[in-house]
Amino acid sequence: MAHKSYARSIDLPTEQVFHNITNARRFAIDIGGSLAKVAYSSVVKRKSTMVFDEPDVEGVCGSPIYNVSEMDQEVVRLHFVKFETKYIESCLDFIKANLIKSKDVVHDKVIKVTGGGAYKYTDLIQSKLGVTVDKVDEIACLIEGCNFLLKHIPDEAFCYMRHGNPEYKFQGVDSDIFPYLLVNIGSGVSLCKVESESKFERIGGSSMGGGTFWGLGSLLTSAKEFDELLDLAEKGDHKPLDMLVKDIYGGNYGDIGLGGDVIASSFGKAARCARDTSIPDFNKEDIVRSLLLCISNDIGQIAYLQARLHGVKKIYFGGFFIRGHPFTMHTMTFSINYWSKGDVQPLFLRHEGYLCAIGAFLKGMKDGDAEQFSYSWGENLAGSSGLTSPKQAAASFDQHMKNNFSLLEINRLERALLPCPLLKDIMGYFPDTVDLTQDADARDYWLDCFFKNAVKTRDLAINSQPMSADASVRANNFLEKYRSRLKSLEQNPCAFGHLTVRNLLDTSASILEECLFTDIFSQVILCANSAPSLNDVVFVELQLLAKHASDVCPILQKALAERRLMVMESGQRSPCLDLRLIDGHLVRTMTEQEADLIVIEGMGRAIHTNMEAAFLCDVLKVAVIKNKWLANRFGGDMFAVMFRFEQSQHAPLSEAVAPPSALSSASSSSSQSSSPSSSRSTSPVSSLAYLGSAAAKSSTAQANGPGGGEGVVDRQGSCDIDELSPTASSANIPITPRGSR
Repeated sequence: MAHKSYARSIDLPTEQVFHNITNARRFAIDIGGSLAKVAYSSVVKRKSTMVFDEPDVEGVCGSPIYNVSEMDQEVVRLHFVKFETKYIESCLDFIKANLIKSKDVVHDKVIKVTGGGAYKYTDLIQSKLGVTVDKVDEIACLIEGCNFLLKHIPDEAFCYMRHGNPEYKFQGVDSDIFPYLLVNIGSGVSLCKVESESKFERIGGSSMGGGTFWGLGSLLTSAKEFDELLDLAEKGDHKPLDMLVKDIYGGNYGDIGLGGDVIASSFGKAARCARDTSIPDFNKEDIVRSLLLCISNDIGQIAYLQARLHGVKKIYFGGFFIRGHPFTMHTMTFSINYWSKGDVQPLFLRHEGYLCAIGAFLKGMKDGDAEQFSYSWGENLAGSSGLTSPKQAAASFDQHMKNNFSLLEINRLERALLPCPLLKDIMGYFPDTVDLTQDADARDYWLDCFFKNAVKTRDLAINSQPMSADASVRANNFLEKYRSRLKSLEQNPCAFGHLTVRNLLDTSASILEECLFTDIFSQVILCANSAPSLNDVVFVELQLLAKHASDVCPILQKALAERRLMVMESGQRSPCLDLRLIDGHLVRTMTEQEADLIVIEGMGRAIHTNMEAAFLCDVLKVAVIKNKWLANRFGGDMFAVMFRFEQSQHAPLSEAVAPPSALSSASSSSSQSSSPSSSRSTSPVSSLAYLGSAAAKSSTAQANGPGGGEGVVDRQGSCDIDELSPTASSANIPITPRGSR
């Protein structure tokens, strides 16, 4: 039974439920009528690579240009855990025993609490924890949490299409989210119109919510827990209970546009049961499905009417009622589409139930963090759970929801990330060339490729820490976790949003970090003909390389001194380039320098992402095709070179850009405007933004950037993915240590 799992979850080993609980600091609680959520931050230790100057040893061949060392680093992470409100006392006891280790843990001995329970359980919380409860407005927390997720978590919001391929259509990162209607479905329903960060109002509500479904479901069946009821609804058929239009008219009611399968009366047929003994008793699965439809349709219609009344085109559904349940989302979507005739967009959230908890936590963080706006946040893919698959067997749905759906972890990123200012259409920009959720052939290939290559990554991780006694254990832990994630994505590609090569690489890096591995290529110099994919020079290395290069090149030295050549960082950790979130300093520099040419170099930057990206300036996309499968798909040869020039979208193109299918090993695809007009800036200093790998670690001589020319040099992590193709790499090339550890 679900209630046993909820109670038992508080007694499980902390690493299984309350991740990093021993390092927890600030926390907040959202206490609803049915469910309560705890949000807490913890300081997570992980490894970081440091690079420092290593002067050449005179007379020694092959002495290192710089040295590499690992050090411990602390990262702030947010964790979210849910439980049933009826277990509030047990949970508070757990918090007291595990969270509040000393009087210095909780900031000013005050915790933020929101929801109805903030009033009902104030005395209990204060007596149990010895803190002061600061009650925070529920609606304000709700809005702040929703805004936070929409702006910081890629693919947080999505549309659900029951018969679509795929069923989920994700919204991406939306920097222009207003206005919208937020329908929060908890025990009851609240509807809020949100016009900006600070302007919002509750415009309506309903007493028919999740508590209604839970309460009536418990009265009508033997089921007592929410997830158990959802499991029953998944197996049921509402038609034996609900009176349909065709039950009344014998078919469609065409004159007023009602189809025969539209519900005319929820539970309308149940009234016949007492008078007609020939009709058998209704089974509990059908009862619960009819009940779920009844409540969902009612909420959907109310939401549509309020959206129409207030002129809002987007509706987000939040609260723990939906829980990623496919049938519930379909019902809501059908209701909104039916009433609005497609004019209003229904959207769902991957982490719908934590909006208030996130908002309450953020309000507490504002009180104690004056520099909160100087950094961004990102989802920890290694510790967060994904959406359930709509194709999942009903028998396993309940277990899946209990074990997986409620996990969310968010890392604090130390620098603000902003969209690239030179994108032509920021709202329409999608970084990835291929969405593997839609391309089954590509998905099968890449999932299999990464699955096989994980062994190589495991071995590289072990070799990167030769002095660590537990490196093999941690590396095998990585292998198990990553392969498990790949298998789950094979079953449900939409679990974490758009599935792309970029996501798969990011997930690998995230799990490596969780297993305390940093740059797994940092200890070696690789021969050029066997360069793995993720061996590019990183920003801190590029700074040193530029310095050493300028010592022997007066042109570079002068360019660096006069800031005509600048070494900057992208702000990303991914080996692929997502221009929606790049370093704020880079954004400001590109804007101030009036950059009028972008060079995007590398497979991960110009092919796996940004192949179709349009810009407000000229752009040159350059790559070498190092993957056999990809070369075959493009109709070219291995190691073909692609040059794709696109003139600024401010001026009309006289020629279409040649597609990548024109690749060959001896030629390139390119296009150039023949228009005599130029879109380049009239500024006396023409600025270039170079968005590519500065150099591979096996070829540091190339690390001086674009030849000392005027411009902005931005180094982005590698995604050439040579390692994923057996024909593009060799495992038997000797390696040489790069400096001491």
